[in-house]
Amino acid sequence: MDGGTVRLQSIVGLSRALDLILTGRAIKAKEAYEWGLANRVVACGTALGQAINLANSLVKFPQVCLQADRSSTYHTAFSSCNIADALLFEWENAKYVIQMESIAGTRKFVSGVVKPGEFRNISDEAPPVKVNCTGYDHSQTIVRVGVRVTLLKQMVQLQGKG
Repeated sequence: MDGGTVRLQSIVGLSRALDLILTGRAIKAKEAYEWGLANRVVACGTALGQAINLANSLVKFPQVCLQADRSSTYHTAFSSCNIADALLFEWENAKYVIQMESIAGTRKFVSGVVKPGEFRNISDEAPPVKVNCTGYDHSQTIVRVGVRVTLLKQMVQLQGKG
């Protein structure tokens, strides 16, 4: 079990979740977008190119910060009991991001290495980001973001060679 039946109803609502779970019917891209299951729809035959463009833009951002924001968003949506819990979780992850990327990024900006509006990876190291897994066999786990960062970098490099 992957938790899909638990999470789906919080995204699309109980009625739509039951429709998909009980009937197993496939839905078209437009309907998935309208229900909030997809965040964008692209023209037929352009999905790979669009995905590579998205990867190219995401890999330019500070990765520890990106992963912490993603983790906080998932925690708020699926694990937190209230706003105070969500804010505490966000703060706990933000403290680490500030130490790892914000301070280094500010130094690079002040020294002129990075210009306003320009984003680059601050660190190639992939430190852990705390993820709350309430409701699973363990209450918390550490996720290494390095694998995703490395895969995105490799994808960008492969695109440049092709």
